[in-house]
Amino acid sequence: KLNIKLDPVTALYIRTSCNKQDSGADTQLNELTKFMAQSGIEDYVVYKDKAVSGAKDSRKEFNLMKQDIKKGKIKSVITYSLSRLGRDVGFLTEFRRLVDSKGIPLIMFLDGFSTKSPNGKFMFHIHSVMAEQARDDLVKSTIAGCELARKKGKVWGWKKTRPSEKIRKLHGQGASIRNIAETCGCSKGSVQAEIKLLKEGRPIIQWKNQ
Repeated sequence: KLNIKLDPVTALYIRTSCNKQDSGADTQLNELTKFMAQSGIEDYVVYKDKAVSGAKDSRKEFNLMKQDIKKGKIKSVITYSLSRLGRDVGFLTEFRRLVDSKGIPLIMFLDGFSTKSPNGKFMFHIHSVMAEQARDDLVKSTIAGCELARKKGKVWGWKKTRPSEKIRKLHGQGASIRNIAETCGCSKGSVQAEIKLLKEGRPIIQWKNQ
């Protein structure tokens, strides 16, 4: 086999936090490739993580990018925004130290700065804190919303398949769990779950897709 040494290339990193953000991934890629064309950079490789939380520090494509950085295959890293890179201060700081140790500039396209300069490193730290705070606020908001919905007898999730009112009515008439399940066309487990809620005095749950 020929031992051919390839010149280092630019890494483009893209991340979305859920499967429904495919259009977001396309937007990131389109903007970054457009930027590369305008900058006259032809040699680049794309690392794309889909449906991965920004708080997660182990991602398939991100891990591959880090390995390539350590092997000297990457000369610069460009990401759409720092929040796409991650939303944890410790994680982001560790990655910045890695690229710094290799003399690799880290460029945040949308945020408009890079780690080439001391001011860019300062901006990186500020944006890292902001990204983590935004994630924490989202988590708190989601938990609060779910708790409020639960208190109102609502559950966010898959479409409800059991006819609660009919189950409760048949149970009140003395029908067995088996007969109720057959009549309502649902599982005995669903019937038991509904009866449990009834005995606890809880209202009929209204699911978001019902």
